[in-house]
Amino acid sequence: MNSTKGPPSSRRATKTLSVSQQKAVEEKRLRGELSCAECRRLKLRCDRQVPCGSCSRRGCASICPSGVLEAGAGHIHQGGMRVGQLRTKIGIMASRIRELEAALGEGHALLEERLLKIGRIDEEPPEEPGSISQLEGLGTLTLGEEGEASYFGSSGGNESLIAREMMLYNNSNEDDDSDESSPNPTPELFTAIAGPSLSNEQAILPSEEEARSLALAYCATGALFFRAWRREEILDEVLPKVYGPGGASTHFQSALFFVFALGAYLTSKMTNGLHEDQAELWFQRGRAAFQKKNQKRNSLEDTIRALGLMGTYFSMASRHHSRDSAWAALALAAKLCQGAGLHRDPARWSLPPALVQRRRALFWEVYQSDISHSIALGRPPTTPLSFVDCEYPDEDSSSHQDICSLKYRYCRDAFVPIMDLVLSAHPTKRSYREVLELDAKIRRLQVPVAPSDNALKTFFASQLLNAVVLTLHRSYMARAILNGKETAANDGDSNKTYDPFDPEQTPYASSVNAAYHAAEEISRSLHGFAVTDPEIAGRVWFLTYHGFSAALVLGALASRAPGSSYAPTAIMTLSLVVDGVFAKYIHVSARHRTAFVILRRLKTRAIRRYT
Repeated sequence: MNSTKGPPSSRRATKTLSVSQQKAVEEKRLRGELSCAECRRLKLRCDRQVPCGSCSRRGCASICPSGVLEAGAGHIHQGGMRVGQLRTKIGIMASRIRELEAALGEGHALLEERLLKIGRIDEEPPEEPGSISQLEGLGTLTLGEEGEASYFGSSGGNESLIAREMMLYNNSNEDDDSDESSPNPTPELFTAIAGPSLSNEQAILPSEEEARSLALAYCATGALFFRAWRREEILDEVLPKVYGPGGASTHFQSALFFVFALGAYLTSKMTNGLHEDQAELWFQRGRAAFQKKNQKRNSLEDTIRALGLMGTYFSMASRHHSRDSAWAALALAAKLCQGAGLHRDPARWSLPPALVQRRRALFWEVYQSDISHSIALGRPPTTPLSFVDCEYPDEDSSSHQDICSLKYRYCRDAFVPIMDLVLSAHPTKRSYREVLELDAKIRRLQVPVAPSDNALKTFFASQLLNAVVLTLHRSYMARAILNGKETAANDGDSNKTYDPFDPEQTPYASSVNAAYHAAEEISRSLHGFAVTDPEIAGRVWFLTYHGFSAALVLGALASRAPGSSYAPTAIMTLSLVVDGVFAKYIHVSARHRTAFVILRRLKTRAIRRYT
């Protein structure tokens, strides 16, 4: 026997109820025991409140729970009269208005052209065929009862019809536990990203006091790198929801556990490896929550937050996790952003202002995290910028807003153009002048960040510009120093000292100069951070990674161009980073140990060639 379920047949026989049965149904609806009549007619999920949330949002709360809207012409529903009746009445009123206008006579104040145009709206010429409204390509966004969202672009119209029909069918069968239409990652996909679980931890929440402490630690540090919620939202909305009587969905809880993991990992209150143990404990509990059978429907936004936080944790806790896992988690979060339509600006759908700001902030956090990991690993971005029109969230006085705004601008206006330049399989031919123009544009992005006693925030803000400049000019600097011997040979003077900073000896002298000074700034700032806050400096690998890149540039310059006037300073700064930073953190992770071995070897070679 075929047990496959499908959409209900349009020929299904309707059961006729007696008067007493109809009365009993109405009484149950009034008590909230049955779905309201309008939700049942439209096959929508009803929350069984009076009036229900669906009817309230659709502007027909007055008919809930027993009434239904009457269908008019063109499938437009009206609460009182048919569309045809309305059109007839409007026509009669328009004729009467024109008669009154004619009776007023010329020169009357009510006969000004601007007032007469009001009655001619329906007579305006149609839009020119050549002009296309922006909304035509916007696509379809659906928002559910509990925040679930689904987006289909203008080319996905056929699939959106199928998805809508399946959604209506699933909502009409409230007892059906099937999760076939869920866009959330499967446990198998989650395991492929996070690796097999090595822990039997259950999703047990800490005390409210400890939860608040970990959340505040995250707000001060972890939110610099991925701000899933603003500080006020965590304290006033997230924690009360999770610890309240109603509880929260599993992915919402999972995101909060990952907040705890980042807070524990980056707090200076935990030392001697305790931060790693506690962070991994909360991560494993968050993992258990993510894969737990859900009693509440997970919204796509909560899933995206959980994946974004998980990827950020992977990039930090390098002893247990790889940056490949971080990249995969953030790429999946970016894909789900597309599924939720976060890449399209929500204001176009006239959503509530608070929801608009929340969707914008979440999209740009995921987008900039995906871009930063992609460019670090030399991989293409998940979402091309040409498909994005989401605006930046409004600036406010919330924590780290200045850093967040700066991150978003550097991501869109600096890193993305650089990726097009250095990672494209079919790069457009650019002159070196265009590279220098991009450099000038990037430098104009830098704005002062408010002074802070948070050493991590100060160091992070200082590295944004220098990291971008180093990424842009590194390949051109390499060309300059690698072609040094060939240039000297072509000049016919084998004894001539090659100086890549000299524009007469290489056309890429500007890039050599820019890369060198950016590397100097990064290296000295990293050393200063390691002196000011040695406990935290070794924990944030993807900031230390910029120090590693900078040290490679300094070592290459000193060893390949030992006759340059900058070589002595480059060797001194390189020694500062190798001995004063990486040598201190070889116990932290294999990445730090490997970086130390590479840089120590490079330093030895640079000193030998210089002397």
